[in-house]
Amino acid sequence: MDALDRYGLLEPFTLEVTLDDGSTNRLVGFHCIAEERVAELDAATLGRLNADGHLLPIYMAIASLANLPALIARKNRHG
Repeated sequence: MDALDRYGLLEPFTLEVTLDDGSTNRLVGFHCIAEERVAELDAATLGRLNADGHLLPIYMAIASLANLPALIARKNRHG
């Protein structure tokens, strides 16, 4: 968390989803990786994050957001 804070890579995340049954669900108070800020990091900073073992988890956290539509679809199917 310190490395993410140090480089300003965290941003607040709120997800609001209206399911097929009409219910609205919100996830509030979470944070995610600011992908555009990661893309703006210089080579030296990326090297430090990689050397400290942070770069792979950062990219995996970003990639995990792509699972949200599938999770929402699963919730719609299974109530």
